[in-house]
Amino acid sequence: MDFGKFTEQARMGLAQGQDVMRRYQHTQLDVEHVLLGMLDAPQGVAARVLEQAGVDVAAVRRELEAVLSRAPKVRVRGGTGQIHLTPALGRILGAVLYVLGPLA
Repeated sequence: MDFGKFTEQARMGLAQGQDVMRRYQHTQLDVEHVLLGMLDAPQGVAARVLEQAGVDVAAVRRELEAVLSRAPKVRVRGGTGQIHLTPALGRILGAVLYVLGPLA
């Protein structure tokens, strides 16, 4: 997938998700990693948007952390290992690129 078609802010969200993924010692980047990374971003809009919609962001964060804590961990020696997108995240990102069409 060509991440160069995404905005800088979207690429930052994916990078934050990768940081979360590494923190939980996972090798597949999933929707939960990206959302938690976006919620933890100091200048991000995700938490503000959810709060304005009446969502309990702290509860969402706790649930995401619980889900990620239950996922299998993989320890990689000598580096971070290769990162793969889960099928779910791949479908979402593919749909975004499809909707953007000529704008991307």
